[in-house]
Amino acid sequence: MRIVLIKERDLIDAISVAASAGVPVDEGRRLISALSDRGVLKPASISDAAESDSTDAPEPTYADGAYCVVYVGVVLAGEIVIYCVPKYIKGSVAPSELQLVFAALRRYNSDFEDAALTTPDEGVMANRISLILALLASYEEHGLYTHQKRIQQTNGRGLIHWPATISSHLPIITDDRPLYMEYETVTSRTSDSDFISRLHQAVLSSCSTELERCGLLDVFSLTPINLSETLLDEFGDEDTIVRKIDQELGVQFITWKQDVLKLMKLYFESARADGQQSGIMFYGTNNFHVIWEKACKAAFNDMLDIKLRDLPISLDAKWQSHKEKTLLSIIPSPKWRIRAATGKLREYNRAKTIVPDIVSISVSGKSLEFTIYDAKYYAPTFGKKVTAAPGTDSVTKQLLYQSAYRDFIIDNKFTSVRNMFLIPTDGDEFVNKGNVSFEVVLDEGEPFTRFVDVLLVPANLMLECYISQRCLSIDELSAVSRQFALAGQE
Repeated sequence: MRIVLIKERDLIDAISVAASAGVPVDEGRRLISALSDRGVLKPASISDAAESDSTDAPEPTYADGAYCVVYVGVVLAGEIVIYCVPKYIKGSVAPSELQLVFAALRRYNSDFEDAALTTPDEGVMANRISLILALLASYEEHGLYTHQKRIQQTNGRGLIHWPATISSHLPIITDDRPLYMEYETVTSRTSDSDFISRLHQAVLSSCSTELERCGLLDVFSLTPINLSETLLDEFGDEDTIVRKIDQELGVQFITWKQDVLKLMKLYFESARADGQQSGIMFYGTNNFHVIWEKACKAAFNDMLDIKLRDLPISLDAKWQSHKEKTLLSIIPSPKWRIRAATGKLREYNRAKTIVPDIVSISVSGKSLEFTIYDAKYYAPTFGKKVTAAPGTDSVTKQLLYQSAYRDFIIDNKFTSVRNMFLIPTDGDEFVNKGNVSFEVVLDEGEPFTRFVDVLLVPANLMLECYISQRCLSIDELSAVSRQFALAGQE
């Protein structure tokens, strides 16, 4: 297998891809075309809506045939394995160092893929790598597909089956009590030698081998599985296998076993489709910024959906009537009043309002801090100019969020308010990179702030929090606090 590493936002063309993969340029062109069709690449001349808010940068010039990488994940194309790494990674990286990235991708994809795989739409081909991962995850959780055989015996070693005993044997009456000299017992025996059980073992072994051959077992932090040496071809052709799986589905009523059968059926159907198409497989996302937001929400203990009565504060009397509302639902909405034909102003239903990424409340002694975070999946540069950083719209909205909570903050006597951009870095430390302000936004005085702090955040730590669904520890939060305590506000 030939390994190619490209970075999100990198510009590539057929010549560079061919050189990296060690293939002719014509093959590089076909690969570029296939990746473009699947959304892994886009023409470099098309702007990225996800970064349309970023600060001004020099207008780039593009060579003809240049494409931009807009994907994070892995692509398998024959004997070529292409890793698309996140844009915040600065230097070179080995595939084995991407385990947290792929663990985060698995968690993100599992939120909506599990149901989609077992209840597929007609005509929609399942992602083969997703199928393989789902089959291996099911085995890890439930074990092998087996059948339980119920065996009834006379005077056996199992539990006594009283209904069968009473109906089959006459008792001896002693002291007005029945005494059974013979009895019926029931035992259960697990069978893993039938067709479907053996097929499941062979499929799992084949899945493991397929990932191992591509070097993906280590990337996905999986251990090899070798349950069967039987080749899948030995079970018959694909139509025969699918027909037998359908027969088993008709008599199987245990949910997880039904899911395994559906996954195995898709596994064989996807193999048939791959043979008819290009055979390219991929696993990842065009929306790694969503993963970044979810990771920051988990790490910084987002409280937007928590009811006011459950917040770690003594809720002011003015807000007791709203205690069942959440921090998100108390944000005011724009009010539209439109003049009707009669000349009277008519008030319309509430419009969509602003929604911050993360809001958190921290209590330390007499200090009560209200922090508004914005998870910014950007890769800015700070040189003579600040480029590829959050733009004016982001700065304005971030300062507007604190105004939306103004009454709540004042009434509940918060001692400070902090606004913060959370930007990923491939380093191991939190770094207070400075702040941004916008003079046209009204300075509301204490406890409010006129700055949005810029915090470089260790991406691997955020991803680990997302994967394990935990908040930053006290020590980790202290590392953040020290950054601002040392720097102060200039």
